[in-house]
Amino acid sequence: MKSKFWNSIFCTSLTFSLASCGFVGSAQKLSEDVIEFRQVLSVSSAESNIEAYGQKFKDVDCQNPPTNFEPPIELVGCSGDEKEIYLLGAYELDGNAIKQARPNIDPYVGDQWFVLIDFDDLGAKKFAEFTRRVTTLPPPMNQIAITAGNLVITAPRINEEISAGSAQITANFTKKEAFDLAKAINNRSLIPSFLRWPE
Repeated sequence: MKSKFWNSIFCTSLTFSLASCGFVGSAQKLSEDVIEFRQVLSVSSAESNIEAYGQKFKDVDCQNPPTNFEPPIELVGCSGDEKEIYLLGAYELDGNAIKQARPNIDPYVGDQWFVLIDFDDLGAKKFAEFTRRVTTLPPPMNQIAITAGNLVITAPRINEEISAGSAQITANFTKKEAFDLAKAINNRSLIPSFLRWPE
């Protein structure tokens, strides 16, 4: 799999550094059709144990993650290169809160493609509330993970409340990748293959 990460999200006129509820003892039905926004509860390298709220996990298989956990942990996820493991809370909002996604190019960085997303009114309000809440928390709980299934696409740190209702997703995308990602977000369809686990 070609690993790509959304390294940072830039809100309109504000730059900031930026990853279904599960049930105890049962596997979650995770979809790659719509991205989700979740709070990071803990993060660790794949070689290390990971722990949060008295629950510890080791030797996590990223493509067959554990499901035996209790709230507030709702998902065990991994970065695309499987080098980082995340314990994540319930999703706060998902791709259905995105009104539009469109590819664009940064004229100041040369051939740097990104995806600009605009939240709908409710999504913008929820995202502002979510970002405001996590800025008061210690690392890594001040990070928001953007996920597709248990794949953590990115898990940026939030420094300020984001209230403008739009964000820019950047990760050294090619033109095709930016167009494919924007199309998938707009259509609520399966995320592009370069962001999915290999089959």
